[in-house]
Amino acid sequence: PEMFYKQCLKIINEVNFIISEYIPEDEYQLDPVLGNVAFGSGYFGWAFTLKGMAGVIAKRFKTDAGVLAAKLWGDNFHDGKKFTTKHEDVDVERDRAFNKFVIAPLIKLQNTVVEGDREAIQKLTKNIGVEMKEKDWEKPQEDLLKCIFRKWINAADSILEMCVDHLPSPVEAQKVRIRTLYNGYRSEETKSGSEEEAETIENAEEVKGEEQEESEEEKEDSKDNFDNQAVIEAMEKCDPKGPTMIFISKLFPVGQNFVAFGRIFSGTVKVGDKVKIFNAESKKPIIKVIKKVAVCMGKDVESIPEMPCGNILVLGGVDSAIKKEATIMSTNVQASTFKSMKFTVAPVVEVAVKCKKPADQAKFVEGLKKLSQSDPLVKVDTKESGETVIAGSGDLHIEICLHQLEEFAKCEFVASEPTVSYRETILEPCDSVLSKSSNKLNRLWVTCETIDDGLCKKIEDAKLLDAKKDALQKMLRDEFDWDPADYKKLWTFGIAEASANCIVDKTTSVQYMKEIQGNVMSGFSSVILGGPLAGEKMRQVKFNVTDAQIHSDPVHRGSSQVIPMAARALKGAVLSCKPRLQEPVFLCTVKTQETIRGDVYSAFGNRRGKIVDDYYDGDSTIVVKAYLPVAESFGFAEFLRDQTSGRAIPQYVFDHWETLNSDPYEEGSMANQIVKKIRKRKGLPAEIPTADMFLDKL
Repeated sequence: PEMFYKQCLKIINEVNFIISEYIPEDEYQLDPVLGNVAFGSGYFGWAFTLKGMAGVIAKRFKTDAGVLAAKLWGDNFHDGKKFTTKHEDVDVERDRAFNKFVIAPLIKLQNTVVEGDREAIQKLTKNIGVEMKEKDWEKPQEDLLKCIFRKWINAADSILEMCVDHLPSPVEAQKVRIRTLYNGYRSEETKSGSEEEAETIENAEEVKGEEQEESEEEKEDSKDNFDNQAVIEAMEKCDPKGPTMIFISKLFPVGQNFVAFGRIFSGTVKVGDKVKIFNAESKKPIIKVIKKVAVCMGKDVESIPEMPCGNILVLGGVDSAIKKEATIMSTNVQASTFKSMKFTVAPVVEVAVKCKKPADQAKFVEGLKKLSQSDPLVKVDTKESGETVIAGSGDLHIEICLHQLEEFAKCEFVASEPTVSYRETILEPCDSVLSKSSNKLNRLWVTCETIDDGLCKKIEDAKLLDAKKDALQKMLRDEFDWDPADYKKLWTFGIAEASANCIVDKTTSVQYMKEIQGNVMSGFSSVILGGPLAGEKMRQVKFNVTDAQIHSDPVHRGSSQVIPMAARALKGAVLSCKPRLQEPVFLCTVKTQETIRGDVYSAFGNRRGKIVDDYYDGDSTIVVKAYLPVAESFGFAEFLRDQTSGRAIPQYVFDHWETLNSDPYEEGSMANQIVKKIRKRKGLPAEIPTADMFLDKL
């Protein structure tokens, strides 16, 4: 019991340390005495808080449960007669109150059931107030143990108790959370006439413009419009009479259709309501009618006529308009949207899928659509070659996705072996390179260089993409030493999973640059989504347009001339700067016994792993942390279990991208072999392209 107590204390202290990095200790800490910590077993379905356990045994001491709960944790002991805090007068292992009144009874109950003496079990269950049915006694030993524990200290009761006691009501919570969750939030200081205010409601203004062609009926519905500030105030107050504002975080299947799961922040939504739906990054709404409003009751969904704000809800009839997540609002709301969810994992493992029978292609496509809708992290992409690729966070995630696709598509399909998604990058800057348009009337000079690691991280964490123009320029200047000429003429960052790239206009006094900017950016987007080495996404590359000669006649500088020219110039620049591959890397954690440390080290060594930390967690338990390339993680859990006789299990989390040292042009090198395999899989020519294939000479 004492070892269990110390382990629980250690875990609570570790979690509190993490919390203290984000919230001051005096504002929030975990403490079993406060009732915000539960002890239990998810597998057996039981859990308790000290408050709940104190309620069970308070009658024995004829005292208040709240007073007793405080004595069941920490250096509180019971010498057989009274509670004391003196170590010297007691046997710590035996007399610590937590060990004696909480852990010891649990151990006794488990041992009694395992021993199988029915009379002893019946006596014990009667003492703890558990009523058993006759059929319960016929259950196998493990199921009987689960049944007794769940009847005695059911996990649901403890979790509900903590929710009631510690979770703030929506009325209190939304005052704080809206500023984090809502794109349009602004403080009192920035409400009047500021640039920030104008940018905040930019989405609402664009929506207004796109809705000018509403029908007369829709205009009548929208006569009492709510502006951005009215929406903020309604959400902060959790006002059920305010405008309807809902964030949908997930779609899940019910029968043949999907229902939308989310939270309503203001207003009241009813069956039959007409609403506007905004998908992430979409500024044009889709109008839908709510066909179903429901509430989740455990595993069941119960329909209701309406739902006021402050609740989690389920909506039907809107799934066709939602891709993964969405903001839903009343048709008379002119406001911003909720922020998209951010994930700490990346879709770095891919599998190619293909329908087995041509006659089932329509069902297969519909299944892929449902898979993409239901999982916020999964990416489904159809390549130019016709190959359909599913990308997930790891081989286990991919396995789950394939199983879901079977259920959604209801047809046979073929899946390739999982492969890793790589990134293309460069090692060093290059001199300006030239590409001409096909009509030879336009010329573009480009260089490229690497982007700072810190800037890459900020871009990928979306800390720059949401920044205002002035704040972005200040950050680029002060933190990353960008030249004013660069940050003032930054055209754009990358898109989607290739966001950590950018393109800058470094030209001076070149005519018609504004006219071709959009087409050059289109070329930039196509290149970063499919690099020149192997068609993989690019990362950590800054492209600089250094000079240009553009024809004065718009006919001769159209998109058909400029986009291919820009793409060739950018590809040629990349291949002139010592191109390299970057591979995704997991941080792998293994917790095991000190005696098999050597076996764990050996297993990592066999898979190109790099040990980064190794420390004791108790007297004989160690924690080993290592960087493990995702490409080496396939089957690593089984391999490690074999190496350690089942005594070590790895846990993975995506950590970073690492540049491979080998040259892709060196025959037989690791990078060379990877590039050739990728090109073969994608149906690309076997020859790895070189810069001169894309560039022109003066």
